[in-house]
Amino acid sequence: MIAMKNTERVNIARFADLAAGVSRFREAPRTMLLTKASCFLEIEPTVFPETLRPQWEVIMAQVTEREAAFCAFGDAELDKIVHTIFSLSEAQCRFVVRQILALHGQLLERNAVPTFISIRRQRMTALTPEWE
Repeated sequence: MIAMKNTERVNIARFADLAAGVSRFREAPRTMLLTKASCFLEIEPTVFPETLRPQWEVIMAQVTEREAAFCAFGDAELDKIVHTIFSLSEAQCRFVVRQILALHGQLLERNAVPTFISIRRQRMTALTPEWE
């Protein structure tokens, strides 16, 4: 296990929560992303090892492409993420989910995620590479 500060553990736990959340309902990737939209804002990119940080930045770029089109939550960044997720196709949503799960898997391989907060690895048959 990599030595971490408490704030880093909290951020890794938030990311593990995001990964667990998006892995639950494989048949509805947009719904998975929307239910965990606020998690994206809570995760500091600095918690990822330098070699994995670009992957997180790509994920964040994909879920923050659009500007907020409405003010449903009173938080412009959250509204921006929700609006972007609504604008993504199902295939794009699946792709983002696969990227999140792949990043989580890489963190597990590096022992950067404590085992008590890691998700079970499941075969993601519904998340086949349709959009790349």
